[in-house]
Amino acid sequence: MSYKRSQPKITGRELARLLDVSPATISNALNGHDDRVSPETKRKIVEAAKRYGYLPPRRAKKARKASDTIAFVVLSENLNSWFLGNLSGIADVCRKRGYALIQILFPTWDQTYFEDVLHKTNPAGALYICTPGHPIVDGLERFGIPAVAIDCYDDDTRWNTVHLDNFQGAYDAVSYLLESGHRRIGLISGGDDWPSGVYRKRGFMKALEDWGIPYDPRIVYNGHFTQFGGYLGAKILLATDPTITAFFAVSDEMALGALRAITDLGLGVPQDISVVGFDGIPVGQNFSPPLTTVETDPYAVGTSACTMLLGMLESNTEQTAKVVVDVKLVVRGTTRSLERVSC
Repeated sequence: MSYKRSQPKITGRELARLLDVSPATISNALNGHDDRVSPETKRKIVEAAKRYGYLPPRRAKKARKASDTIAFVVLSENLNSWFLGNLSGIADVCRKRGYALIQILFPTWDQTYFEDVLHKTNPAGALYICTPGHPIVDGLERFGIPAVAIDCYDDDTRWNTVHLDNFQGAYDAVSYLLESGHRRIGLISGGDDWPSGVYRKRGFMKALEDWGIPYDPRIVYNGHFTQFGGYLGAKILLATDPTITAFFAVSDEMALGALRAITDLGLGVPQDISVVGFDGIPVGQNFSPPLTTVETDPYAVGTSACTMLLGMLESNTEQTAKVVVDVKLVVRGTTRSLERVSC
């Protein structure tokens, strides 16, 4: 699901006219200048601002009181082992550098709750996982909270981000399958909402192009990053094209689902079908046979993102940076080379 950037429901000037005060008084009340406005006036302004959905324009850092607290903003749909690795890295950096860490978790997106939590906690900075264009991005910017995104980026990203080399990882995985003799490779994709899905699909397509193999959308299935999606994808694609000899799933979760589907169909892995995943989750390594995958380091992503954010805070800089974390193809037991057939 894509999101449009949210807009304030009322402008500062409109709010000032409504309350019969000056725009400067609105700004002072909402930006912490308590010496410039009476407590009663501030109370009325804050209540009206919440009621009408008004947030002031992005504030300069010097206008914000440092809290020594870092917020990690996550939607519950992203709670998985990869997220826990991120969290572990972030927590270690915060502990070593003397910052408190809070997690803002949303079972479903709630703009009002999000803004209320930011008002109450006033974090010095934030880390977040979401899709590009999600209201989280705009909300942190409007609150003037320095932030770094984790694996949230696109070709035109204008915010700080640390992300995996999703394109290269997929390219290497599919190139390995092609070098192993596979030519009909089914793609179990993650759709076009999440950057990881977009760039891993691009890597898949580029590898095919470099080998002179046409991209065939008939053997592509969106598994939505779930095991059940991978299971359905493998069954449907094999029914569509029984000549498929390998699957590239853009997440290990979907790869594990594909392995179960292949077994349920009475086929063997890797004797009949090879499977490659992406992420390197522990359960894949302990599967039988162990999953060939593109291994990632979520802990390193978390530490890199948090280190970048604290560097921004401590140097008082807003320079935009993009950090790409390398990934590595690990060949295990779910893939094999195709035997050459003599004529």
